[in-house]
Amino acid sequence: PKDDPLARWLAGWNAKTFAGKPLAGSDLLEAAAAPPEVRERLERLRTELRAGPALGFERPLPGVRLALFPRRPEFVEFVCVAGLLDSHLTASAFDQGLSTWLEYTAQDTRFLALEYGADAAGNALARGEGVAERNALALSELVAQVGTRAMLQQLYGGRLDPALASGMANALVIELYGELDTRIDGDVRSRSSEGTSVFVPGGNPDGGILPATSAENRWRGTKGRDHFVGILAQVQKQGGKKAPTRPERLTRFELMADDGSRKAPVSAPFLGLEAKKPAPDLLADYLELVRCYGVAFLHWLRVAGAGEPEASAARFGEFLMALARSGAGASLPGLLQELYGRPLSAASPDGLFAEETLEGTFLAWLVKGS
Repeated sequence: PKDDPLARWLAGWNAKTFAGKPLAGSDLLEAAAAPPEVRERLERLRTELRAGPALGFERPLPGVRLALFPRRPEFVEFVCVAGLLDSHLTASAFDQGLSTWLEYTAQDTRFLALEYGADAAGNALARGEGVAERNALALSELVAQVGTRAMLQQLYGGRLDPALASGMANALVIELYGELDTRIDGDVRSRSSEGTSVFVPGGNPDGGILPATSAENRWRGTKGRDHFVGILAQVQKQGGKKAPTRPERLTRFELMADDGSRKAPVSAPFLGLEAKKPAPDLLADYLELVRCYGVAFLHWLRVAGAGEPEASAARFGEFLMALARSGAGASLPGLLQELYGRPLSAASPDGLFAEETLEGTFLAWLVKGS
């Protein structure tokens, strides 16, 4: 909020704030001359974070545990050891896809490799290529993405649809770094039960975990700097240009087969239990679509879901708090309908516009490329 003293203080930082001041080992509040109201606000925030009930959670929250492996061989070996020590992990730890993974979870700890196992074309690398080797920001983005997903799991547990958590983490990385240049998308969705996902269902229909996605394709050209709105609007236009009705024009997106041999439309709804996966040869492009779709939908919800940007941001915050306070069996669509006065989605393309729905409104906004 603009009237928050902490927000005003942070917004006032510039190069002159720290000019000529030794920062190594110094207190940030002293270096930036924090006024008493800022110190009071920070202390209150620390208290709230330490005490879960103050934020609507049932108990104080444990920290997020990340184990970082600078070298890929160490990551692979450690995952295999985890599989030997815990029979529940054996099947996944010895999956042949391990050679390409960047992330593995065991006993609430995220193991994270900081080297790729394949190049952008999916070829095995003769030497380890560091995550930050081609893009200096990519390493920070990766750690922030994985850490945020782990944090959301701590905060919301089973109340948060895993695909929604993935979309939130991706959106947060874009807010922090201005882009999203990571290659682990699909892991969370493919590790979860997609039959119960109501938020951009995706993943491997045969189970297991998909390998890292290529960073070189049409979906990732902007690295999400526009929250993927541009590429979604483009693919929406291509898919719907020959559609005879407005609902079909707004809901069709054109997918490309893995080998580029054919193109085929896939239609919204992508949110809700009625969403359908495409043919296997279109699955990779579909995963890219829903990855972008989730980020763009959350961006729209936060900036335009309740009308004006300020009201939309406030409503989005209410949604997160309501989700935190809801019970384990809470319905995500029901919660959104209660807060936004519209259902999340519908069972068919026509149904998205037969009455006002959040997904239908988003699709109409998207076609403008806004």
